[in-house]
Amino acid sequence: MIPRPALPELERAFGAYVAGGRLPAPALEGAVSDPARLSIYHNHFLITLSEALGATYPVVRRLVGERFFAQTVRAFIQHSPPRSPCLFEYGEGFAAHLAQDDRTRALPYLPDVARLEWTLNACDHAAEAKPLSAEALARLDLDEPRRLELALHPACRLIELDFPVDRIWLAHRQDPVPPIPLEEGCVRLLIRRDGEGTVGFTRLAPGDFALLEALSRSAALEAAVGAALDAEENFEPAPRLARLLRLGLFVAAIESQGA
Repeated sequence: MIPRPALPELERAFGAYVAGGRLPAPALEGAVSDPARLSIYHNHFLITLSEALGATYPVVRRLVGERFFAQTVRAFIQHSPPRSPCLFEYGEGFAAHLAQDDRTRALPYLPDVARLEWTLNACDHAAEAKPLSAEALARLDLDEPRRLELALHPACRLIELDFPVDRIWLAHRQDPVPPIPLEEGCVRLLIRRDGEGTVGFTRLAPGDFALLEALSRSAALEAAVGAALDAEENFEPAPRLARLLRLGLFVAAIESQGA
C-alpha cells in the first residue's frame, strides 16, 4: 500500500494540480480514490479566472475575439496563477503577457489597451478617502512651497501610453466601431474614480501630467511645479493647481520639516 502523504504535501500537490492541470504523481496517488475527478476543480479554476479576466479586459476581449482571448487567458493563467484570493486583484501582468505574445504583433496597441483597462480596474477598487478641500489647503503656509507635499487620492492613477488608447477604448465600446487615427501617438491620461463612484479617464496636458507624476513620487510642490514648467513652457501653476484640486485629486497636504 502506498502511504498517504502528509497534509502539507497533499495540499501543495492538490494546489499544483488545480493550477496546472497535471497530476503530480505520486503525491496524490493513494490519497485520492479517483484522480480523474480532480479535473472538475481544475476546470472550475480556469473558468473562474477566465471570467474574471474577461470582466477586467472587455475591450481587449473584443479586439482579439472570443476564441483568441480564451486561448490567451488560459496561457496567462498557467504561467501566472493568482497569489491572492481576491479576483479583482488578479491580472496585473496581462499587458506584459500580451506584449510578449508574437500573435499580437498585428495589434501593437493591444498591450496599452490592457494597461488602461487594468488601471481602470485598480481605480475602481481603490480605497475610499476624503478629498482635500480648497479651504484646508488655504490654511497651510504656501509661502514655503519647498516644504509642501500634496498626496494623490488612492483612486487616482496616471498612465502614459504610446497609442491613443483612450480613443481606441471608447470606440470599441460602440457598435459599429468608428475608425481610429493611430498616428496621434502618445497620450497622458488621468484615471480616477469620482465622488459618485464612477471611474473614467481624461487626457492631461504635459504640464499637468508632470506636476501630478512628481507629486505621486512625494516631490515637494515647488519641485513638482518645476517639473511642470520643464514639460510645458507656458504652464501657469495657480489656475492649473486650483483646477486639479477641484477634481478631488488630493487627499492630504504635508508640511515637511526639511528645507
